[in-house]
Amino acid sequence: MTIKYRLHALTAAAFAACTLHFCPASIAQTVPPPEPYGALPSERQLLWHEMEMYNMIEFNQINYLDKDWGWGNESPEIVNPYKFDAEEIVLRAKKAGSKGFLINAKHHGGFCMWPTATTEYNISKSPWRDGKGDWVGEWEAACRKHGLKFGIYLSPWDRNTAKFGTQEYLDMFKAQLRELLTNYGELFIIWFDGAPGEGGDGYYGGANEYRGGFLEYYDWENIYALCRELQPDAVIFGDPGPDVRWVGNEKGYAGETCWSTLFYPEDNWNGRPIPTGSPEHRKRINEGNRNGMYWIPAEADFSLRRRFTWHAADSFSVKTPQKLFDIYINSVGRGQDWDLNLPINPEGRQDEADRLALEEFGRYLEETFSRDLALNSRIQASDIRGRDSIRYGTDMLTDGDRYSYWATDDDVTSAELVISFPAKEVFNIIKIRENIKLGQRIDSVRIDIEDNGVWHETAGATSIGACRLIRLKNYVEADRVRMRFYAPVALAVSEIGFYKEPEAPVAPVIVRSKDGMVSLQIERPAAEIRYTLDGSVPDRTSLLYTGEFDFSREGVVRAAAFLSDGTRGETAARTFDACKRGWKILGTDYGTGSSAENLIDDSEQTFWSTAGNAGPDGKFSPQSVIIDTGSEIHVKGFSYTPRQDGSSEGVIDRIRLETSADGKVWRTVYEDFIPNIRQAPVYRSFLLEETVSCRYIRVTALRVLEGNYATGAEFGLITADSAR
Repeated sequence: MTIKYRLHALTAAAFAACTLHFCPASIAQTVPPPEPYGALPSERQLLWHEMEMYNMIEFNQINYLDKDWGWGNESPEIVNPYKFDAEEIVLRAKKAGSKGFLINAKHHGGFCMWPTATTEYNISKSPWRDGKGDWVGEWEAACRKHGLKFGIYLSPWDRNTAKFGTQEYLDMFKAQLRELLTNYGELFIIWFDGAPGEGGDGYYGGANEYRGGFLEYYDWENIYALCRELQPDAVIFGDPGPDVRWVGNEKGYAGETCWSTLFYPEDNWNGRPIPTGSPEHRKRINEGNRNGMYWIPAEADFSLRRRFTWHAADSFSVKTPQKLFDIYINSVGRGQDWDLNLPINPEGRQDEADRLALEEFGRYLEETFSRDLALNSRIQASDIRGRDSIRYGTDMLTDGDRYSYWATDDDVTSAELVISFPAKEVFNIIKIRENIKLGQRIDSVRIDIEDNGVWHETAGATSIGACRLIRLKNYVEADRVRMRFYAPVALAVSEIGFYKEPEAPVAPVIVRSKDGMVSLQIERPAAEIRYTLDGSVPDRTSLLYTGEFDFSREGVVRAAAFLSDGTRGETAARTFDACKRGWKILGTDYGTGSSAENLIDDSEQTFWSTAGNAGPDGKFSPQSVIIDTGSEIHVKGFSYTPRQDGSSEGVIDRIRLETSADGKVWRTVYEDFIPNIRQAPVYRSFLLEETVSCRYIRVTALRVLEGNYATGAEFGLITADSAR
């Protein structure tokens, strides 16, 4: 016979007046579980949720050309990752907490990273492994050997083949899919990119033309059927499903509220992809729909560097362990899975900075979650289902089983837990899980901390689901915590936990003015800030920051704050293009407005806009701005940073650059589209085919994502003097 508490109300008085109830084990089996609520996950989705974190590898011919997407005509001869060792990377990621790998078998450029029989444009035509290599196969073997799951990314878009847009290509694509689904063992995910629905420019067997509007082109019904037939346990990723949806950005952040359910009856969703362009759609898939008809959780994809493919210019954009942890909190900690992309250099390896960041993130994760304060606590509940404390009691909250759970009676839809520690404990992270086999039931939770006998509300959250990590703004010290849950049905909470994140200063913010003066700003005080100008990681012997300093050249500034005991915090790094001191806006197609200066003020928080200057038919027409750099310079590349306020209106996705020595005679030195700018609106750099000497620059927006005007946060130049 087991004695358990049953507490009847949501007040402290109710806890004081609680009575003891006897609950024989023989009775425990007669208490039925709560009825499932709303849409429910499938078995394949449950297995996906349990992974929480996995890695993507996007590697192809583009890793050798400093581009984001392949045009489709790049030679296989350039592909030779001669130092590649899949096991080395798999083991490093596994140690950091990864549960699997998603390998890009074919990206939009059409180059197949396995020896396919469907096209000559594949890895067997490269010098790698003397033409006998199988990039996909080596990853699969390494994952199987070390107990990680394996998945496949296959782009439906193909910018290489002349067949694209015809039924012949659809047959070819399905043949490629069949090869991948039958030759590489059991898969956990089959990943279809959303970009192919829009289509775009491409080589297309030499046509070199635009082929767009392909959302309805693909035979999704039969493609999905083939996936179900050959890989019944794999989830299918797409926008927005059918099993896993895109989170709506490539920053790794799920919504503060992020339901795993999506769509209402009036949406008439038929399981197929839908356009991703509108802000309303991206907001919806970022947040989900409370009580949506379908269980379609989100995958938060994000790259360890600024971009998904490897770029030499991104070497100092590698995310710090603290930044990776922040994304973990805002993806896994919001009930979704995190897909962390690992860029691979042309040799087939991770650069040292990437390796260190991943390893240190793993240690940071381990240090945070290695000690759960809840394990040594006493947990009291205001209600236990059917007085059955064996099956539905608070012991279920700390038993390590994500499907055992504390539950309430059917008529108790608001209830609370009081967690008492043996002594005061310091923590800043609270974990809560629901048993999602019974649906996403909880509307919200409020967290209270007791101080001198008085409860103070400290935090709260919505959309608990598979995992909710509540990160407090500051560390708290307490010996009693109260959780108040609110739901439309009986509760089914499977886990709670309390953790302390390692203490370290936040990263300084590195800011440069147009005249080249750099300042280092920090949110919370630190003993000191140290910085370097050569790309090395700051230590206690590095330059001490005492005030703004001159950095009117291209290069990298790195900075870190230190505590008085020498503990180094998160390291910040910023790569600067040529200094814009002396630059002037000479004119635009719409007159000289003050907003044009925002394009060259070295601040990403302001932006140039040509709003109100549409063509005569109200549609977009090319918009230009002319810049006088003040003296002759030797340009080998340029950069464009889109507006950073979350809007896609006016964001340039096809750009032209012209140069001039006298401002009269112009020469076009670059013209192309900017791939993936909608999904990843970040700094982009572009190299010219040859270095150009000039004084004047004309930048023209030839096409924009949305709207009838152009915008840009920053334009920069990379000169021949740059080491990049």
